Amino acid sequence: MTAFRTAAKSLDRSSTADTDGHAAAREAIEGFTRALNGIDGIHTAEREDAATAVLQLARLASPRIPAHEALAWFDRSRAF
Repeated sequence: MTAFRTAAKSLDRSSTADTDGHAAAREAIEGFTRALNGIDGIHTAEREDAATAVLQLARLASPRIPAHEALAWFDRSRAF
């Protein structure tokens, strides 16, 4: 999944740069979610998979983002 790889690479770059890791994580997760918004006909199982991917991104962030916060960003950004 290209959107996931893009978000993960963004998180990796932010962990080595002098940036706000929390803001970078939010940007990566919201960007990933916006990419998913462009996919037509996402079903329940795929929504659950997307949420799991968001949780994986939250764990990759430095500092780690709490699950409830990452899922809140996901829910506010998603259109499916």
